[in-house]
Amino acid sequence: RDLNQYIDYSQAKFNQYVEYPEDSENYEIQLALPNIRNKMMAILARLSSQRMKAEFFPQNSSHAFDKIAAKFLKDVFDWTDYKSKHDVVNFYWMLETAMKGTGILLEDYWKTTRVIKDIKILNDDGTSKWKKREIREDGVQAFVLPLEEVYVWNVREPDIQKQHKVFWAPIMPLRDFKYKFKNYKRSEEVNPGGIFASEDKSFYNEYLNQVPEGSVQVLHSWNFQDDEFKIIANGIELTEKDNPLPFNHKKIPLVKNIYEPLAPDFFFGKSFPDISGNLSDAIDQLFNDLFNLNQLRMKAPLLAQTGSVLSDVVWRADNVVEYSGEKPEQMKVGQGGGDVDRLNNILFDQLNQSSVSPVGQGQVGSQST
Repeated sequence: RDLNQYIDYSQAKFNQYVEYPEDSENYEIQLALPNIRNKMMAILARLSSQRMKAEFFPQNSSHAFDKIAAKFLKDVFDWTDYKSKHDVVNFYWMLETAMKGTGILLEDYWKTTRVIKDIKILNDDGTSKWKKREIREDGVQAFVLPLEEVYVWNVREPDIQKQHKVFWAPIMPLRDFKYKFKNYKRSEEVNPGGIFASEDKSFYNEYLNQVPEGSVQVLHSWNFQDDEFKIIANGIELTEKDNPLPFNHKKIPLVKNIYEPLAPDFFFGKSFPDISGNLSDAIDQLFNDLFNLNQLRMKAPLLAQTGSVLSDVVWRADNVVEYSGEKPEQMKVGQGGGDVDRLNNILFDQLNQSSVSPVGQGQVGSQST
């Protein structure tokens, strides 16, 4: 399976999605117990409570300038943390990581401008007098990128900062594109939807061949090797030619996290739903079979003597079973014995052990580990 199929599988397990088979009888229930979701939320709650905050201390406690510098750095960090809503961002980053196996965080500079109306006089009849004023806000903020929108140059390189190129390609409605990229000179040349060409043909031919009608795919390309940053919207390059990375540190502004490694030389990680999916499926199957068996016992079919053969009919709850020949002396629906219950308990224990380990709970190791 490819990455998109892997993500779809993990999300379906987390959200308890069940696809009913076409040949399922009316009485048959197909439940997906919330085991995976409950375990994941318990892990995230534990990790969130252990979030550490940076502290700044003066290099020389007796030096007045060092004290001022430490306090200044602390105030800047606290202000950035407040403006960026790091608590909320970190939670969703950890959720993305656990649910899909890999979480990508974008640290970027943002700037917004909007016009507000300051009310000067408010009358009893609801009318008012106001004056327009422009508000500008900017700062550094983190964004969780959907994993299915991120593409890397080399999947055999686990370090995102060592990738030759990293791409982020979200799809957005045309109206959102025009609002967000209205300051770019060539934004008016962008047409929504359709198949388009690009200088980076190898990337587009492999991943992005067609954009839905009325939408624009905005490709952000960070080229670490050549110090280039491009924004390409439906094949139209919005940035200047040879546009450099917009940071003096010349690093890709992305941070990667994985839940568990798939391999030492692989970029993407293994998700919690993939780790526990098989055990959870077995538990769900046992539960559904026991439930449907009890449905048969409580709503046993009726027998009616006709020309049909008993072996040709479907045995289901509230059904009328037609048969020919002599009436059967006994028809009984069996029930699961203690072995089924013990097997169910074993499966639950195995699922618990896959999530309550020290690593799963975010605990650090000790000298004895």
